[in-house]
Amino acid sequence: MNDKIQRDRLSSREIKRDLKSIYCNADGSMPNISRLDHRKRGRIFRFLLSVGLILLILVGVSWLGFIAFQKYAPQTVNRLTSEGEMVFKIEAPEQADSGDEVVYKIKYENHKKVAVNNAEINVRYPSGLKIESSDPAPEVRDSGQEPTAAEDNWQFGTIARGETGEIDIKGKLIAEKGSNQNIWAVIYYTPSNFSSQFQEEASATTKINAAPVAVVIDGPDSADTKDKITLAIKYKNTSDQDIANFKIEVDYPTGFAVDSTDPEIEDNKNYWTDDVLKPNDKKEIKISGMFAATVSGDQEFSIKTSIKDDKTGDYSVMETIPYDIVVAKGDLAIELNVSGVKDVLAANLGDELKYSLTYSNSGKKDMENLTASVFFTNVNNLIDWSTLTDRYGGTLDDFEAGKVLTWTGNEVPNLLKLSPGDKGVIDFSVKIKASTAAVAGFENIALFKIGKVGGKEVNIENKSNKIMINFNSDLKATVYGRYFDDSASAIGSGPIPPKQGEETTYVIFWRLDNSLHEVDDVSLTTVLPANVTWVGQRSISAGDIQYNSSTRQVTWTINRIPTDMAIAKQVSFAVSITPTASDVGKVLALTGDNNLVAKDKVTGADLSQAVSAITTNIVTDPVVKGKGVVVK
Repeated sequence: MNDKIQRDRLSSREIKRDLKSIYCNADGSMPNISRLDHRKRGRIFRFLLSVGLILLILVGVSWLGFIAFQKYAPQTVNRLTSEGEMVFKIEAPEQADSGDEVVYKIKYENHKKVAVNNAEINVRYPSGLKIESSDPAPEVRDSGQEPTAAEDNWQFGTIARGETGEIDIKGKLIAEKGSNQNIWAVIYYTPSNFSSQFQEEASATTKINAAPVAVVIDGPDSADTKDKITLAIKYKNTSDQDIANFKIEVDYPTGFAVDSTDPEIEDNKNYWTDDVLKPNDKKEIKISGMFAATVSGDQEFSIKTSIKDDKTGDYSVMETIPYDIVVAKGDLAIELNVSGVKDVLAANLGDELKYSLTYSNSGKKDMENLTASVFFTNVNNLIDWSTLTDRYGGTLDDFEAGKVLTWTGNEVPNLLKLSPGDKGVIDFSVKIKASTAAVAGFENIALFKIGKVGGKEVNIENKSNKIMINFNSDLKATVYGRYFDDSASAIGSGPIPPKQGEETTYVIFWRLDNSLHEVDDVSLTTVLPANVTWVGQRSISAGDIQYNSSTRQVTWTINRIPTDMAIAKQVSFAVSITPTASDVGKVLALTGDNNLVAKDKVTGADLSQAVSAITTNIVTDPVVKGKGVVVK
């Protein structure tokens, strides 16, 4: 901006110098204009005088426009400045056990050349943090209430040049084993030589390694529906502190009937509590029961340990331990397959799911009046049912937890009677919607009901394997070029349309959006064409951008993108071209194809996306749109 003012001043001086050269006498002195001699002037003199007056008017209008723009221009939030950095970081333990006391240090250092004003820090806490103290204390809300445990705010006013400071937050981190507890903070400030607001972000993750109560489960690996089984749940306080308000809870698989427990519980409860578990205390719970005759396949018991919060009365889960028992299958063998997978499928939004339900009678008697169903549990609004393809024409209905697709002997003939050794398969397909706000996926399981066996009426149900459909994250790269920004101010330079023998500079923007899952090892790359020159980085909100002059590859890398960061990640860099005679009449490429790769932390899938190259025909810039063809 200062450069622009200086250029305007120089232009004004040049105009005055030119006018003086017009009016001065031959000896360099200025004429006495108090007395004028009327002489006939030539056409050239009158022309130069007109040009000079026009230029003076233009300079005045430009200066007034600049002052008006400065006064009424909207405030913007900036991320980068060339005057030094506001160092902002969070120090946090990389690992902790559930229930450990942790300390977070949020530090700032003003390395800028000036003081900053209106400094404010917002902190978003991990969900499992129970805050004990903050130094300094956070601000009190306008309502007079204390800040919530989810987010706090500090206001520091002015931070002098070179000044450092920190916020120390202490609390207990109670969260489930294996979970990642994220803390995030942002500092807002206005440098004293700017009117715009700047910001810097910081985050840290603490992984919960272990729970303070160790749990061991003893029981059979498999069982028959005629057998009575016993599970022994043993637990011990392995920490060096008392654990108050402890609870252990057991979720039973469908079809398992509890016969007895030790210790006994009342009112059909499925949990036990301890007021205090002292260090090294050991206890045991025994559960005895049987599976129903209709149960088969893998059956999961889920054992949860948790601690009660004295203030809220809520329990925080520390660990969930699954325990599987395989129940012997009956004579009807069934298997569900989705896109070649039998257990967990990582799918992308918009994918087509191909289902195959196989079944066979491995017994010695006829089975009659069978009904086959595939349940879509917690499917919500994730499936585009208009894309359902089913050659048998099953019936699609709602049930309390989702959708169910059902076939009878009316649609599939051998379901009327399935003789020993007979088998069949039901194939169908359906598409996932291309966009969804849901984070979790859904579950599929098949259920067969048998009406008769060997001519006798029965009421037997047989379940297939369970398949979990998880969605890969919706990480998306948006790539575009600009010569003017949204306010129509030039951020590029040189002639538009590009001109033979003259340099034109464009700015390339890369943007990443992500909302479903955390993604790691994110990389976005492109290779610049041979006639394109790397000018340099313009801005970056996260990660690191590098240009390799040997391979001509531009690479933007980000270690991780959490889902709790609502702001999209963006980087911009400048490139230039100098067209040759052979380029006249052509649209030139400014980048190669832009390739995004990352790993979904939840599904474990490798994510990728390819975005086409950017050319001088920049359709995303309304000012230069359609002006990408090189001219002479």
